[in-house]
Amino acid sequence: MKVDVVLTGGGTAGHVMPNLEVYKLFPELEFAYIGSIKIEEDLVKSAGIKFYKIKSGKLRRYFSIQNFLDIFKIFVGFIQVFFLLGKLRPKLVFSKGGFVSVPVVVAAKLRGIKVVSHESDLSPGLATKINARFSHQVWTTFSDTKKYLNNFNNIVYRGPIVRSECFESSSERGRDFLGFSSNKPILLVMGGSLGSLQINTMIDSLQSWLFENFCVVHLTGKNKETTIQHSNYKQFDFIYKEIFDLIACADIVVSRAGSNAIFELLALQKPMVLIPLVQGSRGDQVLNANFFEKNDWAYHLKEDELDPLTVQKTLLKALNKKDKIKEKQLLFAREMTPKKLKEKILDLL
Repeated sequence: MKVDVVLTGGGTAGHVMPNLEVYKLFPELEFAYIGSIKIEEDLVKSAGIKFYKIKSGKLRRYFSIQNFLDIFKIFVGFIQVFFLLGKLRPKLVFSKGGFVSVPVVVAAKLRGIKVVSHESDLSPGLATKINARFSHQVWTTFSDTKKYLNNFNNIVYRGPIVRSECFESSSERGRDFLGFSSNKPILLVMGGSLGSLQINTMIDSLQSWLFENFCVVHLTGKNKETTIQHSNYKQFDFIYKEIFDLIACADIVVSRAGSNAIFELLALQKPMVLIPLVQGSRGDQVLNANFFEKNDWAYHLKEDELDPLTVQKTLLKALNKKDKIKEKQLLFAREMTPKKLKEKILDLL
């Protein structure tokens, strides 16, 4: 089976969703996806793309006995994908990083297949640093990423990949879905794809003040629901279909600082208060949040700054300055169109 484009990247849904957006831009082309874990397989198959599973090991920056076992897995994965690419014979491999992408990118280079690697975060992950050596181009989401890859001459600033549904959202649909009777400003609180107990606790401690000033929409994460009950409060453990309508109707958004999420908020010109995840991360969300604050697109609160007074002041500041923030955001947001992404990929086919 010959295909036009092979997509790869995984480890989290954040690696997969931008690839699915690339797929939707080209209904006339044949695609295949190479991944390794169930979350990738489920998302890819539900989108109607042929999925090929390979062995893969995790890339760690620290010593672990598991590293030796994973080197073997990576080697097996490389052999699998080398022969698989010989059958698929794509014109292009498009990688979103993550440990599964490394054997795919290396094998594609040895097969003479053009590779584009796209890095979501400001500071590139280890997979992207390895893939840069074997890629035709490395596309970056942030303009400042090149300084972390200054040993390479194939780094190109392209901006984020934003889901097309983002531009089809409706504030009116969002308000109808929520059904608030109050006309207070709407505050949307998102704790990332899995939710955040820390952010949920913050909302619980501030509930009296919040409901005096806002209607609150709270995405808690699965199995992290709160016991809060109020006419100005709606909670959902997870929401997919209506998410962009909820963002569209929000006046202010509190969020983690994952790259995909905050650029979608930027595309819809939403003033943000970002609380980046620190524990269990490599610090990429902190850098993302700093970049957004530096450009006057968002306010940045550290996890140890979530005392009630600081949170209240920051939310009111974002609300009072929302028009100025939106003006700043518009200068960037007007460049974030699926059409531009499609044109750049077509240039490589």
